[in-house]
Amino acid sequence: MKLASLFAFVPWIVSAEAGPVQVIGSDSMVVLAAEWAEAHRKPVEVSGGGSGVGVAALLNGSADIATVARPLEQGESEALTKQFGAAPVVTKVVHEALAVFVHKDNPVSRISIDELRGIYGAGGKIDNWSQLGGTPASQIAPLARHSNSGAYFYFRETVLGKRAEFKEGIREFSGSPDTVKLIATTPTAIGFAPPPYQRDGVKPLALSSAPEREPVLPTTKTIRDGSYPISRPLYFVSSPKASAETKKFIEFVLSKEGQSVAAKQGYTALGD
Repeated sequence: MKLASLFAFVPWIVSAEAGPVQVIGSDSMVVLAAEWAEAHRKPVEVSGGGSGVGVAALLNGSADIATVARPLEQGESEALTKQFGAAPVVTKVVHEALAVFVHKDNPVSRISIDELRGIYGAGGKIDNWSQLGGTPASQIAPLARHSNSGAYFYFRETVLGKRAEFKEGIREFSGSPDTVKLIATTPTAIGFAPPPYQRDGVKPLALSSAPEREPVLPTTKTIRDGSYPISRPLYFVSSPKASAETKKFIEFVLSKEGQSVAAKQGYTALGD
């Protein structure tokens, strides 16, 4: 998300002895962590700023949990180990993925990251389905999420590149349901959304990380094993000496109820 900070205050009387568990970090995880905090019904405060901001907050003691949308960098791990006197606890909490959807009658069934970049990226040269083996003279209608959504930033980072920009004129939506709904009624449309938002009238494209590689559909298995190109695990990082309240929140997130909360938000649960 593009918000510098988003706080989720859970209605709870906080005792003088222990303040709320502070969860700081990845903008992609702010909304999800806030949903977890609300469902946990214990004192938890959530804010964003980026994965690096979360790690820095964990280092200076202002965070109990850093939310990180990538593996820890070596320098971060070393700094945390030095600070704590032992290795930090890195907990995989859920998987994030984005499926690329088209109309069910679109003859195209596969696409590569490079081709997606050609459709969505500034300066991209792919604007007709005939360039991808589709219906001749059929203009592509790309759809995207608003620039304040985690899906927007994750797609840009993974497909276009961190410093790249989307093409001008792409129609944007505030929610994934609206994106997928329009694809279902627009034969020339293409868009991205978490896989659980698939509905009648649309189909996901098999995606390859390079033109010469075998494309992969976004299934629970391929998302969990990382073979689907637009998927990643998300993490909590905490101290090996974390408080009882912090540990209880992490346990809740990993519980059946906590994973159900994530699934309702479009994420892929960890599984057994």
